[in-house]
Amino acid sequence: MKIKSSIIAVLVTAFMLSSCSSLNLGSNSTTNSGSTTSTAYTSGKGFGTSLMSLYSSYKSTGKIDFNNTTTLLNLASLATYGSAIKGNAKNTTFYKEFASGMILGSNNLVTNSTADNVISSVTGLDLNSIVNAAKGNTTVNNNTATTVTNTLSSLFSILGK
Repeated sequence: MKIKSSIIAVLVTAFMLSSCSSLNLGSNSTTNSGSTTSTAYTSGKGFGTSLMSLYSSYKSTGKIDFNNTTTLLNLASLATYGSAIKGNAKNTTFYKEFASGMILGSNNLVTNSTADNVISSVTGLDLNSIVNAAKGNTTVNNNTATTVTNTLSSLFSILGK
């Protein structure tokens, strides 16, 4: 699948706007337990929103379309926001606030009972090859596309919807 230069331009812009430094993902010094303005909560909410969009697209088309700009942007957002929990999964306060934001951002697609499984799946999800393919104007390897699709399908099955 060849990623067109217009898609790359959109992705590069998205990465610049949602880089870890602009989201303050590198630090959770502003995290206050139960705060809806904490870095953890904001990251979780962004993650949940991206996941909900990917899930909706998947349910309507039956596949993850790597030629769709919106899908690629949602995957980039999922990777960016998901990186926040990867580095803080053992921080109880951060974890709870991320989960709370994720539940709200997903419009309750993720629930209290599925949040741990979703977060566990996220910490094992590697979207770097797709991100790198988009940045480098290369093709997405079919094995990579299959791996990402299978991982997301497993993640969606956890949601039981």
